[in-house]
Amino acid sequence: MNIVFVFDGLQVGGIERVGIDYIKLLIDRGHKVSVVNVTPALKDLYHQLPKTCEIHEISLTRSMVPYRYAKGIEKGIKGAIAYAGISTALTILNALKRTIIEPKLKSLANTDVVIAFSGHFNDLMFVASGYLPGKKIAWLHGSEFEYKVISDGYFALYRKIKNLVCLSELCDITCKKFNDENGIRKELIYNPILIKDKEIDEEKVANLKSKYGRFALMAGRLAPDKDQKTAILAIKHLNEQTDRTIHLLLAGDGVNRKELEEFTKNQNASEYIHFLGNCLDMQNYYSAAYAYVHSSPMEGLPTVLLEAMAYGVPIAATDSIPGVREILGNNVFGLISPVGDQRTLGDNIGKIYDDSLLREMLKERGYERIKDFAPNKAVNKLEHLINEI
Repeated sequence: MNIVFVFDGLQVGGIERVGIDYIKLLIDRGHKVSVVNVTPALKDLYHQLPKTCEIHEISLTRSMVPYRYAKGIEKGIKGAIAYAGISTALTILNALKRTIIEPKLKSLANTDVVIAFSGHFNDLMFVASGYLPGKKIAWLHGSEFEYKVISDGYFALYRKIKNLVCLSELCDITCKKFNDENGIRKELIYNPILIKDKEIDEEKVANLKSKYGRFALMAGRLAPDKDQKTAILAIKHLNEQTDRTIHLLLAGDGVNRKELEEFTKNQNASEYIHFLGNCLDMQNYYSAAYAYVHSSPMEGLPTVLLEAMAYGVPIAATDSIPGVREILGNNVFGLISPVGDQRTLGDNIGKIYDDSLLREMLKERGYERIKDFAPNKAVNKLEHLINEI
């Protein structure tokens, strides 16, 4: 089967790493898999793609997608008129752009399945517009309801694609009427977690433990939607309650790095908050970490929590909807605090350090929970969906 994954860039991120894992699994199953990158400037993870995976770069920015501006309708008649004008203009521009793009895709003429894997406006638009033949799938990195809250523009694209994969079904009953009326099929498929297959550098693990002691870890883009400030303040609160110093390692990079470094300095926390930049060997950091901290206000299905579980790292997380409770349950597989509540998050991190019985219980429960995200389960469900479409 010829399968094409469409990405809105292949920068260092959870969505992109999951996509690459699926690509490797499907190639191992005998499928031919290609990639279309609609944001060619972002290509940091190209080297992690299998050598047999062809890469096609097609520039299609989110700003060129008419549906991205659908939220303007909520502003009343003026917003509706503005949206109509923008939509008409962009539809014409996209028709012209199509004459440039299509000749570049001739080698993908035998595509059986095309997947908008990033789930952003531009990769969804690419798939919905029929640039490639075959069955169409939209990947939702969270629940369907979650995207409804963001913009009805997503649903205009789902109506064209018809087949959805979601990572959670929180509140999705509110979308049932839309799905029924538009003949939309939806499948819940958890992300496969392959990080345990990666080789561990025992010397680096030992060095990390020696340098930072029993440190806490948080991985992700340094961006406003990840809210690392709450994690920083939680560690500061925890350290101020006792005479110990717990270090927090922030793995990742992004637009907020300078602001976060300045914030850390102003909080007099630079001694124990460390900015690592992008790390392509996260298995070593999970192996060395004593606790995992998560402080995002909203997440679909945060892969980092699953990866931490796979390495037996107990988790203290804010209640990012819908993903955190989808993974951790109601404080069953990790400790959950309200979004933005640095004190409770800090107290929960402290429990992981101070209560050895709780720590071991969370580790063992995590090992059991991660079995639900076994690679074979995920790829079997995806293949079943493809065959049933």
